[in-house]
Amino acid sequence: ISYNPCDNIADARDLYRVNINVVKEKYNTLNEFYNWLDGLSIDDNMKLVLVMCRYGVPIKEISNVKWNDLDRENKELYVTIKDKLLQLPVDSEFVNRVDKALRCDETYSGKEYKDIGYMIKSLRAKPLSASGVYSLILKISEESNINRIDVNFLNKSRQLDLIFETVKKNGEIFTEEVGEIMEKLGVSNSPTQIT
Repeated sequence: ISYNPCDNIADARDLYRVNINVVKEKYNTLNEFYNWLDGLSIDDNMKLVLVMCRYGVPIKEISNVKWNDLDRENKELYVTIKDKLLQLPVDSEFVNRVDKALRCDETYSGKEYKDIGYMIKSLRAKPLSASGVYSLILKISEESNINRIDVNFLNKSRQLDLIFETVKKNGEIFTEEVGEIMEKLGVSNSPTQIT
């Protein structure tokens, strides 16, 4: 378009008002997420389930992630989704939470966790199923006396983290960059999703 009438708008905020409290109620920064997480009355193994959701691991894949899928040096977590290998970006705090879960040998319902190579330890000598992870999240909500945790929004929050990091670094973000972030996280980067 050769002429864009929006170019004459001095400050786009003059066109609308954003209720920051409404927006803030849904999205939490990683620091806010960790403060909330540490306030829950659950052990480190259970916390790791929520941490993995928050860093973009699809809930159906959480039970398949092994200790050796974490590249500590390059700060990447390798997750395979439908025969596609994703390299999810993580940080030092994620690695710290994985280490805490690795050391977690607390009893749960009078039984001890079994470490069979998967990040989320099980009570049996086999990994949790996807439905077992859903049940564990429900148990976390019940034990912590909070509303059911919205794991889809936890997952989407990672997309927002990476988008906000790009905006902070560059002062702006382009559609292509949003698409690259979505692709990196294994999310459909269709125009609807990008919007």
